[in-house]
Amino acid sequence: LFFAIELIVRGDFAGTVAFFLQPFKPGWTTIIIFALILIGLDAVLGRSHQSLMIVAPLTLALAFVGHQKSLYLGDPLYPTDFLYS
Repeated sequence: LFFAIELIVRGDFAGTVAFFLQPFKPGWTTIIIFALILIGLDAVLGRSHQSLMIVAPLTLALAFVGHQKSLYLGDPLYPTDFLYS
C-alpha cells in the first residue's frame, strides 16, 4: 500500500525505490505510522484487516489527487487545499 501511494504521487518507479532505500528519507517513518494506524483501527474494529478496507481507498484517492495537482500546478497537496475545495 505504501509503495503504491508513493508510486502514484511520484509517478516514477526509480524515484520511489530510491525514496525507500535512502536511510535519511521519511519512507520508513511513513510505513511505521501507517502500520500503527492500521493496527489501531483493527483493534478498535475487532477484526483483522478491516482497517485496510477503510484506509486504502482514502489514501490511494489522496495520492491520485495529489499527483494530479502537482501535474497541473506544480506544488504538492497541502492540508489547507481542502479548505478551498
